[in-house]
Amino acid sequence: MPIVEFKNVSRIYVSGDHEQKALDKVSFSLDEGKFVVILGPSGAGKSTLLWLAAGLYVPLSGKVTASGKVGLLPQQVQSIFVRKTLEEDLFEALPSARDAQGRQREALFAQRIAPVAARCGLEGLLHRHPFDLSGGEQQRAALAKVLLQQPDILLLDEPTSQLDPVAASAFLTTLSRLNRELGVTVLLVEQRLEEALPLCDRVLLLDKGRLAAQGSPAAVGQALCKDAHGMFEAMPTAMRVWAAVESGAAC
Repeated sequence: MPIVEFKNVSRIYVSGDHEQKALDKVSFSLDEGKFVVILGPSGAGKSTLLWLAAGLYVPLSGKVTASGKVGLLPQQVQSIFVRKTLEEDLFEALPSARDAQGRQREALFAQRIAPVAARCGLEGLLHRHPFDLSGGEQQRAALAKVLLQQPDILLLDEPTSQLDPVAASAFLTTLSRLNRELGVTVLLVEQRLEEALPLCDRVLLLDKGRLAAQGSPAAVGQALCKDAHGMFEAMPTAMRVWAAVESGAAC
């Protein structure tokens, strides 16, 4: 059974007196443990797809099924920090740990907090105020808070948009490692395709609310090249070089 499935899903948005389809009869299914990149031009419906998968939107028509627990990383991660230190904030993500004291708190830290902090590269930052962290550190801290909820499906909407190239690359590498080691299914809306596409198993290309292409990065890249689609210019350098050289090699 797929862990995420869209069946003929449509959704509209209203701007003044004008209605427009944010998604138009979108259908796909994803198996557990996949790393999926969702791409497309501005206004293609990428964020709408994530919010539907998270259950925050209801489709106008069609059906959305998510058979596992969903964790959503917000675009403005600062909004989820509520405590004076990162360690306290991570405890806040565990309802059963909020009132824990003494040995119970130490045990919860060792069993739940410390492993997630280590996976996200936060070990030396737990005593810091979340707002004193760099942008990349805040993103990893927010990711850790979501992971403490033990999601089966992780949804991320352009998490690297405010990060410098080094921090963005580090965050995407962390995300890929979590996908491999924990088996969590990842749906990632991302513009940094040079770094993101080599990490993923599957690509969903949205254009004007429709699912224009889906498949492996190579298959989608080849389809975009064949159709002279404008999104091909955003593909990784290696793919664009492949298209420019008549070698007969696979994409």
